Amino acid sequence: MLDALRALRAVWAALVAIGQFLAWLLNLLP
Repeated sequence: MLDALRALRAVWAALVAIGQFLAWLLNLLP
Protein backbone atom coordinates (compact mmCIF):
# COMPACT_ATOMS: atom_id res chain seq x y z
CA MET A 1 0.00 0.00 0.00
CA LEU A 2 2.77 2.42 0.91
CA ASP A 3 4.59 1.63 -2.34
CA ALA A 4 1.42 2.44 -4.28
CA LEU A 5 1.14 5.80 -2.51
CA ARG A 6 4.78 6.56 -3.27
CA ALA A 7 4.25 5.69 -6.94
CA LEU A 8 1.13 7.86 -7.06
CA ARG A 9 3.00 10.78 -5.53
CA ALA A 10 5.84 10.30 -8.01
CA VAL A 11 3.40 10.32 -10.93
CA TRP A 12 1.62 13.39 -9.51
CA ALA A 13 4.95 15.21 -9.11
CA ALA A 14 5.84 14.37 -12.71
CA LEU A 15 2.49 15.69 -13.97
CA VAL A 16 2.94 18.91 -12.00
CA ALA A 17 6.46 19.36 -13.39
CA ILE A 18 5.21 18.78 -16.95
CA GLY A 19 2.38 21.25 -16.37
CA GLN A 20 4.78 23.90 -15.11
CA PHE A 21 7.07 23.28 -18.09
CA LEU A 22 4.18 23.66 -20.55
CA ALA A 23 3.05 26.85 -18.81
CA TRP A 24 6.62 28.17 -19.08
CA LEU A 25 6.71 27.38 -22.81
CA LEU A 26 3.36 29.11 -23.39
CA ASN A 27 4.67 32.12 -21.47
CA LEU A 28 7.52 32.42 -23.99
CA LEU A 29 5.11 32.71 -26.91
CA PRO A 30 4.25 36.23 -28.07
